Amino acid sequence: ETASTSIGFTLDPAIAPEEEVVFRLEVSNGPGSWGDTLRKIYRPGPVLIFEDPLDELANWPQTDNWGLSQQKFYSAPTAMADSPTGNYGPNADNELWSELIAIDSAAAALLTFYASWDIEESFDYVQVNAVDSALTTFTPLCGKYTNPGAGFFQPLDEPLYDGTQVSWVAEEMSLDDYLGKKIYLQFVLRSDGGVQGDGFFFDDLRITVYTNDSSLVHTLPEPTAWV
Repeated sequence: ETASTSIGFTLDPAIAPEEEVVFRLEVSNGPGSWGDTLRKIYRPGPVLIFEDPLDELANWPQTDNWGLSQQKFYSAPTAMADSPTGNYGPNADNELWSELIAIDSAAAALLTFYASWDIEESFDYVQVNAVDSALTTFTPLCGKYTNPGAGFFQPLDEPLYDGTQVSWVAEEMSLDDYLGKKIYLQFVLRSDGGVQGDGFFFDDLRITVYTNDSSLVHTLPEPTAWV
C-alpha cells in the first residue's frame, strides 16, 4: 500500500541560502516504528539581485555619450541610449559602465533587458561585455539577438548587435561564468566614418539568479522493515 502526505513547516526568517535544514521523521503503525533524519539545503527560487528601470543614471558611473532617452523607451519615462538626442556620430567609441555587481553563488544567473537598435550593418556595432573586477578581462556576452561580427571593422565572430531592430525585443544573456564573482557590465558602441544610425536603446535591465529545487520528497521503507 502506498500513501502520501504533506508536512507543514516554517523556516526561520533569518535563514541564509545554502544553509542546511535538518528534519527528524518518526512514523509508527502501532507495533512497529521507523525513523530517519533528512537533510536538505535551503535554496530559494529565482532571486532578483540587480534591477534598473533606467529612469536615472545612479547605477552607471561612466556614461560617455550614453544617456536617458525620452523619445524612445520600453517602459516610461525613459530608456538608456548611446545617443539620446539623435544619431550617433562618426568614429565613435562610446562606453557605458555599470557599478560593480556581485553575482551570487547559485545554479545559474541571467542578464535580461529590452532592446531596440538602428546600427550600420556589418560595420558599426554594439557589444555588451562582462568585465572582471580587476578590469583585466573583457568578455562579450552572447544573447538571443546578437550575431557574429563580420570582421574588418567589427571583431570577427564576436557576439554583437548591428542592423535594424525597430520593435523592442526581450534579450537574455547567461552570466553562469560569473557565479560567485563581481563584475562590471559594459555597453560599448563603435562606429566607422561612414553611415550613422539612431543607435542602441535598452530598458528594464535585470540580473536574476536561479537555484536548485528545494522540495522535500522522501520514500518510506516497507512496513516489514520497521522495528
